Amino acid sequence: EQFDPELLVECKAEYISISAKTAEQVARYNQKVGAPYLLMTNGIADFWYAINKESGKVEELHEHPDFLDSREQLEHDFDHWKQRGFAGEKASPE
Repeated sequence: EQFDPELLVECKAEYISISAKTAEQVARYNQKVGAPYLLMTNGIADFWYAINKESGKVEELHEHPDFLDSREQLEHDFDHWKQRGFAGEKASPE
């Protein structure tokens, strides 16, 4: 079976800042994964990047990649996601 990811996401707890250390972690992971898009998030701040196919350089994006626009939108409340482990103990919907 072929593994062909479109996006690598690194999620941190909401009280953890996204830092250069986070970026280094994502870069190490992506050496194995090879995703063309990267997202670092703590649920408060999102940082999107694309890997340039020609140069291999990382380029910052100011919004999510276009391919995500075609995805079905999920309409669930905060409790739905918290019960499934997508929100930490200290998280709140505000």
